[in-house]
Amino acid sequence: MAKISATWTKLASTARLQRSSQCLSVLDSRAWIFGGELLPRQPVDYQLDVIKLGAAQQPGSVTTLAAPAEAPSPRVGSTTIGLNDKLYMFSGRAGLAMVPIEEKGALWRYSPGQSLWKLIAPADPTASRETTRCSPRGRRERSKCGVKRASGA
Repeated sequence: MAKISATWTKLASTARLQRSSQCLSVLDSRAWIFGGELLPRQPVDYQLDVIKLGAAQQPGSVTTLAAPAEAPSPRVGSTTIGLNDKLYMFSGRAGLAMVPIEEKGALWRYSPGQSLWKLIAPADPTASRETTRCSPRGRRERSKCGVKRASGA
């Protein structure tokens, strides 16, 4: 078996980014960060933090974007993916009880060129899922998490 080697490189360092349970996706030469918590059970705001990725040895610059009027609520543990010049986000948890956010299976789409979030509702709403993943490979990814699937699904 071939030996695999890797190196960690710090992209940026600010007090605002010192959080857990955030999501990060890359579009073009930027890393987009949403959500997470600085203190347990207290999701940060609903602004996006953007790191402009630079050369391997050069730290990236960080910008915090103000949230538009329509934006996802603060949350932790969401799933995001960058696809076709847009960010997509699904699910997450919030509140002191850290219960799944109920959006009836909808997902959020962020268009960086217009700085707009849009909630996209599914044709057939389902319950929220705490554990999710997004795949750009055209496959439908599902998480059971103890939720009964409908017959024929």
